[in-house]
Parts: sequence; structure tokens; C-alpha cells
Amino acid sequence: MKSPSRHIHCAVALLAIGILLTTTVHAIGGQAATGTYTASLGNSAGMASGGATGSGGGAARGRMTRGGGSASTAASGANVSLNISSYSTQEEINKLVQTQNDASAFLNTLNGYNHGSVTISGKSYPINAAYSLQAGSNYYIYLVSAKPFSGEATGRGGRGGKASGAAGGYIRLTVNSGGSGDGALYTSTQVTVQTNGAIEVRGGASTASQLTNVAHQ
Repeated sequence: MKSPSRHIHCAVALLAIGILLTTTVHAIGGQAATGTYTASLGNSAGMASGGATGSGGGAARGRMTRGGGSASTAASGANVSLNISSYSTQEEINKLVQTQNDASAFLNTLNGYNHGSVTISGKSYPINAAYSLQAGSNYYIYLVSAKPFSGEATGRGGRGGKASGAAGGYIRLTVNSGGSGDGALYTSTQVTVQTNGAIEVRGGASTASQLTNVAHQ
């Protein structure tokens, strides 16, 4: 017959395992959880660079736009909902890397993928590329839409609403294992795609707006 103390030790061990599973369920296998994230648009954040680029990224200067130009910052206070249904496969990332020096080929390739949607003030846009990388205790989430986030949706209509030529919207989040954090949103910009999945803004392309109160639902 098992002693009461043994039953207590087993119960404590099971409780500890349950707590561990609860605190790590949002981030598994080096990627942030898919699903719905919510956020609020903050003020202009300037150029938002960095991210988990890793080693041997094989970066090339991607062309989300055919011309230069700069995107406006989005109006603060708008609600943003990010529904990430899946992440881009390595095959998709490789294809984007291969085509990114040709704006037309890159956008055609990008349009062939769908990994969810972004809703800004009630207006929806497709997520055509999505990837997540772990850096220490944080997770970076990269989202690219082949369709620019319009000034009307972000509260900045009129001149300066988006970059000239073919352009796409871009979001980068930095979250913890529970899905909380912050990020940056570009209404339209050029990007650099790396073979490790990191997708970053091309230097000098546009200005970011902060994403605050990011939370996984």
C-alpha cells in the first residue's frame, strides 16, 4: 500500500508539470504561437530595424516597391487584429529570396501565399508571408502583406499615405512566451528576406508606427 507522503509527492510533481505546460503553451518549437494577436497603434517609432537575423542569413535587398518613396506613419489609437493561420514554409521563404530582386516577380510570388489576415480599424488585408524566430526568451514575428495598409484604414489619408510603385504592408512583433509584447507597423515599404526566415525593412524605406499592448488571444 502506497504511503500518503508518496501520493503527496506525486501530486506536487503533476502540479509542477501542469504549470510548466501552461506557461509554455503559447510558444512551441522556437516559434511564437499562431492564432489571433491584438494591438493598438501608437505614435511614430521612426526606423525600426533589428530582429533575429541569425547567422548565415544570406540577405539580399528585397523590393516590395519598384521606386523609392516613404510610407506615412499610421494614426495612433487604431485597433489592430492579426490572425496568423500558419507560418511560411522554408520552400516559400526560399522562393521569396530567389525572386526579391525583381519587384514584379517578388509580388507575384508573394500573392500566391496566404497565412492569415490583418485588420486595421475594421479594414482587412491578407498576410502573404509570415515567419517567427526565437531570440533568447523573446520571439520575433514577421508579417508581410502584398497589399499596402491604406491611409484610410490607418487614419492617414491623402498625400504621403504609401510608398510609390508596387508596395506592401509590413508588421514586426516582439513577444514573450505568453504572446505579450510590442511591435512596429509600416503602411508600405521595401523588405529584405533572409534564408533563415527573418523579414526586415530595407533601410531608409519608410517610417514605422509603434504597436503597443500586443497580446495573444
